[in-house]
Amino acid sequence: MKNATNKVSRRGFLKGSAILAAGAAGASLGLSGCSAGAKPSEDGKRDSGAWDKECDVLVVGTGTSAVAAVAASHYGAESVVVLEKSKEMFGGTTGTSGQGVGIPLTDAAKEAGIEDSEEEVLKYYKSATNGRYDEAVAKSYIKNGNEYLKWTNEVFGFKWDFTSPAFQDYFEPCEGFLPYGRGSLSVVEINGQENSSGMWSVFQQAIQDDEKSELLMGTAATELVVEDGRVVGVAATGSKGEEIRIRANKGVVLGTGGFDHNDSMRKEFLPYPLFVTNAAQGNTGDAQRMGMAIGAAVANMDCSWGLPCFLPSGEDFEELLASNRIVYTFTGNDWAMYRGKPGAVVVNRAGKRFGDEAQAYGVYNLDFGQFSSKDSNYPNIPAYFICDSSYTAMYALPGQEAAGDPIPDFFVQADTIGELAEKLGIDAEGLAAELDEFNANAAEGKDPKFGRGEKSIDVNSSGLYAGSRTDIPNPCLSPVETGPFYGAVYVPGTCGTCGGLKIDENSQVVNFAGEPIEGLYAVGNCSSGVSGGKYLHGGMTVGSGSVMSWVAVRHMLGVS
Repeated sequence: MKNATNKVSRRGFLKGSAILAAGAAGASLGLSGCSAGAKPSEDGKRDSGAWDKECDVLVVGTGTSAVAAVAASHYGAESVVVLEKSKEMFGGTTGTSGQGVGIPLTDAAKEAGIEDSEEEVLKYYKSATNGRYDEAVAKSYIKNGNEYLKWTNEVFGFKWDFTSPAFQDYFEPCEGFLPYGRGSLSVVEINGQENSSGMWSVFQQAIQDDEKSELLMGTAATELVVEDGRVVGVAATGSKGEEIRIRANKGVVLGTGGFDHNDSMRKEFLPYPLFVTNAAQGNTGDAQRMGMAIGAAVANMDCSWGLPCFLPSGEDFEELLASNRIVYTFTGNDWAMYRGKPGAVVVNRAGKRFGDEAQAYGVYNLDFGQFSSKDSNYPNIPAYFICDSSYTAMYALPGQEAAGDPIPDFFVQADTIGELAEKLGIDAEGLAAELDEFNANAAEGKDPKFGRGEKSIDVNSSGLYAGSRTDIPNPCLSPVETGPFYGAVYVPGTCGTCGGLKIDENSQVVNFAGEPIEGLYAVGNCSSGVSGGKYLHGGMTVGSGSVMSWVAVRHMLGVS
């Protein structure tokens, strides 16, 4: 079934940024494929019931759903069609991520001497999500996670292991919390060689080289086609604007990502605005809208993989708020735990800290959403990152390659805290009082207000990124007292919304009565996921999307 004229050549893996695929080479996308093209009706018009292509398995998206495509071929599907909305980029948001997976109860964890159990994992999931998780789906994830990893080893030669104590369980303290052993696992070797290309370049090449698979770049699904209550295919728009109808005899797997770049959906579903995202720009809620149009249920639509962010290009906060616009960037994302390193704090307009800055990004991002019944607003939006010159002497700021480089333009500088407060629009008296209290405690390595640096996740994230310092009482904490001082606007952001079509333990999409919609599966950020909308541990998004893609195809093809 391979269509050579549509094959996308690989430019390679761009470290820390993206997997890029070259545009379609040679002849343009035709409507030739596995079935006869659409035939005109007697009056010369297109027959709305005709199909341009036919396959066993249709996969929409190349993020974590790429796993579904390679698994479908491996498990016996005779023909697989993969649609990617982008004309150039294979892998979606997954392609630009670190590609670690957060999967509990793995062989790697056992080899590391981790003592854990399904009971403890479920306790953690229930506690950290306040009971919002779907237990049946979570059990499926836990049951199948390690089996998926073993499959990737057998088929692709992936060797998985932990590479850092960071990015483990994020919600501490919660019942069932484990400081190490469930979080981000990485592919350290591929067929005995050091992993230098990334998983998704391997999956892309596998799809391109597979005679049973066809990859259509620049092709966006627009509508699900239903016959007698079963999803039998999709209508799509091709790379040249042509309409294509593709029939899927076994099933359709939707993996189109979140709705970060759909302004109206963010406004309708999210509880407070997000201002920055690094999710793929094609993530506009396509699967969610297509599914809801045929009666699919949705869940966790108020949730996202939280990631606090700066506004790195000098964007005006008030303009962003008024226009309901979101900024797409990688520069401003606080993966590096800038906020939790010694010599820095985050405060609101009143000059008050509002959370443990050393906590993991997904957890700290939730602190922005605290609502004030007194003022009827969100007092922590916007917030402000503040550091002193002891910080800038040791650590790079976002936009700097190294400490000591020119201060980025989106930071303001002042000789005194009062002057900095005035420049940023912070209540000067409130900030001065807050720092007086904070500095006195920080000098002794203490934070009575939020316990910064007391939790293992603090030490293994912010403390680790700060250099695991032993010259101060607390590796995450020191006074903010040495001028000049620096500050910047700091806002809630995301690496992807994570609410979508409600799925069951087989990744089948269900309707509002909880009944599976035959022929339809959803995975990744366009689905309700496995974790109740919470960033439970590092690698949760890539891990859950990948495993449930594998689960979906095995269920679809009847693999036990």
